[in-house]
Amino acid sequence: MPTSGLSWARSELHTPYGLASSSWTLEEGAFELEVLVPPSTSAEVFLPDGSEPIVVAAGKHRFSCAFQEQEAARGAQAFDTV
Repeated sequence: MPTSGLSWARSELHTPYGLASSSWTLEEGAFELEVLVPPSTSAEVFLPDGSEPIVVAAGKHRFSCAFQEQEAARGAQAFDTV
């Protein structure tokens, strides 16, 4: 989750379907996200502006939105491991 004290993050994972990655930057109130979804899979993308999740197919995708820390806190997602 981005905050005013953290301006970028990047991660990747080698899955059985191929590489999955995510990276984002936060600069002057603009949040930019790039995701790479492996072949034969899909992903659900959550933006910190509280908008509805976006389902994307395999491939590289870019998203951007305005960022306000209060909105991000309201829309924060929790994830459970299986």
